[in-house]
Amino acid sequence: MFDPTAFDNMKVVAEGLFYDLDLNGVISIKERNDIIDLARLSRKYSLSFSLKERSNILATFRLYARLEQLSAELLANGAAEQRGAFLEVVYSGSEQDVTKERIRKWKAAWGQPRMFETRNIDSSLSGKSCELVVRFERLITEDMMDDLQQLIEFFVATLKD
Repeated sequence: MFDPTAFDNMKVVAEGLFYDLDLNGVISIKERNDIIDLARLSRKYSLSFSLKERSNILATFRLYARLEQLSAELLANGAAEQRGAFLEVVYSGSEQDVTKERIRKWKAAWGQPRMFETRNIDSSLSGKSCELVVRFERLITEDMMDDLQQLIEFFVATLKD
Protein backbone atom coordinates (compact mmCIF):
# COMPACT_ATOMS: atom_id res chain seq x y z
CA MET A 1 0.00 0.00 0.00
CA PHE A 2 1.15 3.56 -0.78
CA ASP A 3 2.39 5.46 2.27
CA PRO A 4 1.96 9.19 1.56
CA THR A 5 4.98 11.43 1.96
CA ALA A 6 5.13 14.45 4.25
CA PHE A 7 4.58 16.59 1.16
CA ASP A 8 1.37 14.70 0.31
CA ASN A 9 0.04 14.94 3.85
CA MET A 10 0.77 18.67 4.17
CA LYS A 11 -0.72 19.35 0.74
CA VAL A 12 -3.98 17.59 1.64
CA VAL A 13 -4.27 19.41 4.97
CA ALA A 14 -3.51 22.84 3.42
CA GLU A 15 -5.92 22.24 0.57
CA GLY A 16 -8.70 21.32 2.98
CA LEU A 17 -8.08 24.46 5.04
CA PHE A 18 -8.19 26.68 1.95
CA TYR A 19 -11.35 25.07 0.58
CA ASP A 20 -13.04 25.49 4.00
CA LEU A 21 -12.22 29.21 3.82
CA ASP A 22 -13.65 29.31 0.30
CA LEU A 23 -16.83 27.51 1.33
CA ASN A 24 -17.22 29.91 4.29
CA GLY A 25 -17.06 32.89 1.93
CA VAL A 26 -13.77 34.31 3.23
CA ILE A 27 -11.68 33.71 0.11
CA SER A 28 -12.24 32.83 -3.51
CA ILE A 29 -9.91 30.18 -4.92
CA LYS A 30 -8.66 31.20 -8.36
CA GLU A 31 -6.21 28.47 -9.36
CA ARG A 32 -4.80 25.18 -8.10
CA ASN A 33 -1.78 23.30 -9.45
CA ASP A 34 -0.30 19.96 -8.44
CA ILE A 35 2.82 19.36 -10.51
CA ILE A 36 5.20 16.41 -10.65
CA ASP A 37 8.45 17.20 -12.45
CA LEU A 38 9.71 13.89 -13.79
CA ALA A 39 13.00 15.36 -15.00
CA ARG A 40 13.99 16.59 -11.53
CA LEU A 41 11.83 14.18 -9.54
CA SER A 42 10.28 17.02 -7.60
CA ARG A 43 6.76 18.02 -6.59
CA LYS A 44 5.12 21.42 -6.44
CA TYR A 45 1.67 22.33 -5.18
CA SER A 46 0.23 25.82 -5.41
CA LEU A 47 -3.12 27.33 -4.65
CA SER A 48 -3.98 30.94 -5.55
CA PHE A 49 -6.82 32.89 -4.00
CA SER A 50 -8.09 36.36 -3.24
CA LEU A 51 -10.31 37.76 -0.56
CA LYS A 52 -14.00 37.71 -1.50
CA GLU A 53 -14.36 41.44 -0.78
CA ARG A 54 -11.00 42.44 -2.32
CA SER A 55 -10.07 40.51 -5.42
CA ASN A 56 -7.36 42.87 -6.68
CA ILE A 57 -4.52 41.10 -4.84
CA LEU A 58 -3.80 37.48 -5.66
CA ALA A 59 -2.24 35.39 -2.90
CA THR A 60 -0.48 32.11 -3.67
CA PHE A 61 0.50 29.31 -1.30
CA ARG A 62 3.34 27.15 -2.66
CA LEU A 63 4.57 23.90 -1.20
CA TYR A 64 7.39 22.02 -2.89
CA ALA A 65 9.66 19.05 -2.30
CA ARG A 66 12.82 18.08 -4.14
CA LEU A 67 14.38 14.71 -4.83
CA GLU A 68 16.26 14.89 -1.51
CA GLN A 69 13.00 15.06 0.44
CA LEU A 70 11.37 12.25 -1.54
CA SER A 71 14.33 9.91 -1.25
CA ALA A 72 14.70 10.64 2.48
CA GLU A 73 11.19 9.28 3.00
CA LEU A 74 11.15 6.42 0.52
CA LEU A 75 14.58 4.90 1.14
CA ALA A 76 15.15 2.82 4.26
CA ASN A 77 18.38 4.69 5.02
CA GLY A 78 16.98 8.14 4.11
CA ALA A 79 18.12 11.10 6.19
CA ALA A 80 15.40 12.06 8.68
CA GLU A 81 16.44 15.73 8.58
CA GLN A 82 15.54 15.86 4.86
CA ARG A 83 11.93 14.72 5.33
CA GLY A 84 9.41 17.48 4.66
CA ALA A 85 8.75 20.25 2.17
CA PHE A 86 9.57 23.89 1.51
CA LEU A 87 7.02 26.66 1.68
CA GLU A 88 6.59 30.10 0.19
CA VAL A 89 3.74 32.56 -0.06
CA VAL A 90 3.33 35.12 -2.83
CA TYR A 91 1.37 38.36 -3.06
CA SER A 92 0.78 39.69 -6.58
CA GLY A 93 -1.17 42.46 -8.24
CA SER A 94 -0.92 45.74 -10.09
CA GLU A 95 1.49 48.46 -8.96
CA GLN A 96 -1.51 50.35 -7.55
CA ASP A 97 -2.50 47.37 -5.38
CA VAL A 98 0.85 45.87 -4.38
CA THR A 99 2.40 49.13 -3.24
CA LYS A 100 5.74 49.70 -1.53
CA GLU A 101 3.82 50.48 1.67
CA ARG A 102 1.93 47.16 1.52
CA ILE A 103 5.16 45.30 0.78
CA ARG A 104 6.76 46.95 3.82
CA LYS A 105 3.79 45.88 5.99
CA TRP A 106 3.87 42.31 4.70
CA LYS A 107 7.62 42.04 5.32
CA ALA A 108 7.17 43.37 8.86
CA ALA A 109 4.27 40.97 9.48
CA TRP A 110 6.21 37.88 8.36
CA GLY A 111 9.41 39.06 10.05
CA GLN A 112 12.75 37.36 10.21
CA PRO A 113 14.22 34.88 9.36
CA ARG A 114 12.16 34.86 6.17
CA MET A 115 13.68 35.57 2.78
CA PHE A 116 11.89 38.19 0.68
CA GLU A 117 12.01 38.72 -3.06
CA THR A 118 10.24 41.61 -4.77
CA ARG A 119 9.55 41.26 -8.47
CA ASN A 120 8.50 44.16 -10.69
CA ILE A 121 6.92 43.01 -13.92
CA ASP A 122 6.49 45.28 -16.93
CA SER A 123 4.31 43.40 -19.40
CA SER A 124 3.52 44.76 -22.84
CA LEU A 125 0.17 42.93 -22.60
CA SER A 126 -1.06 43.54 -19.07
CA GLY A 127 0.90 46.55 -17.83
CA LYS A 128 2.98 46.87 -14.69
CA SER A 129 2.55 44.53 -11.76
CA CYS A 130 4.45 43.56 -8.65
CA GLU A 131 5.01 40.42 -6.58
CA LEU A 132 6.35 39.79 -3.12
CA VAL A 133 7.63 36.26 -2.50
CA VAL A 134 8.06 35.21 1.13
CA ARG A 135 10.26 32.13 1.52
CA PHE A 136 10.63 29.98 4.58
CA GLU A 137 14.26 28.96 4.27
CA ARG A 138 13.89 25.71 6.19
CA LEU A 139 12.07 22.44 5.81
CA ILE A 140 8.50 22.32 7.01
CA THR A 141 7.83 18.92 8.56
CA GLU A 142 4.77 16.91 9.48
CA ASP A 143 5.47 17.74 13.13
CA MET A 144 4.48 21.31 12.24
CA MET A 145 1.09 20.32 10.82
CA ASP A 146 -0.82 22.15 13.58
CA ASP A 147 1.12 25.32 12.74
CA LEU A 148 -0.03 25.06 9.13
CA GLN A 149 -3.57 26.12 10.04
CA GLN A 150 -2.28 29.14 11.95
CA LEU A 151 0.02 30.05 9.06
CA ILE A 152 -2.84 29.91 6.54
CA GLU A 153 -5.11 31.98 8.78
CA PHE A 154 -2.29 34.51 9.24
CA PHE A 155 -1.65 34.59 5.47
CA VAL A 156 -5.31 35.38 4.80
CA ALA A 157 -5.33 38.01 7.59
CA THR A 158 -2.36 39.84 6.04
CA LEU A 159 -4.53 40.59 3.01
CA LYS A 160 -7.07 42.46 5.15
CA ASP A 161 -5.21 45.74 5.80
